[in-house]
Amino acid sequence: MPIEQLIWDPIGFIQELLWYLPAVLLALTLHECSHGLVAYWCGDRTAKMMGRLSVNPLRHIDPIGFLMMIFVGIGWAKPVPVNPYNFRHGRRDDFLVSIAGVTMNFILYLIFMFVYCAMYVFGGTGGVVFDYMYQFAWTFASLNISLALFNLLPIPPLDGYHVLNDLVLKRPLFADVRATQIGQGILIVASLTGILSRILGVMLNFVLNHTIDLIFAVFRGLGWV
Repeated sequence: MPIEQLIWDPIGFIQELLWYLPAVLLALTLHECSHGLVAYWCGDRTAKMMGRLSVNPLRHIDPIGFLMMIFVGIGWAKPVPVNPYNFRHGRRDDFLVSIAGVTMNFILYLIFMFVYCAMYVFGGTGGVVFDYMYQFAWTFASLNISLALFNLLPIPPLDGYHVLNDLVLKRPLFADVRATQIGQGILIVASLTGILSRILGVMLNFVLNHTIDLIFAVFRGLGWV
């Protein structure tokens, strides 16, 4: 939801918030909660002790990152605190914790994209509630795959850096402060210049188009279309 829409079409912007806002809250919350839950399974109780194994959005939302999601389309939540020294199997567990949020987003994407396509095929005449759920399914699916793709970028402090580090680089589990600051600077510059949105846009369109093609291929195989 770009900020330009608020300027030129404030009514439309507010209407879209009805399905975009809950989608953002739910996607970010489940992403972070997944990190904490897998860390707990791997022996680290830090997130649990700090109340982060919760589906309450207020425990996970970063105010600035949340506003960025609403007005810019790219944002973040409060990272779940993790102590890798508590892991039972160091690097393996770090990989599992790092990939947990992206995996959750990808699963939610597949489920709600399937729901969206099914509603498109079997929707009938619809109605107010149907129209809301139809739009929410598309928004939630798109948002989840966007979050997954963004977090897979191999730049600290994103999850993709941890995955690359655990599988290939084999450096210390957490990037140092300087590397993190450089990574954040790259992300900010890429976001402000539009490079990040263009890269993610190409990736997003590729995944969305192929997913829809696959789902409708399944529907045709089942004789539903």
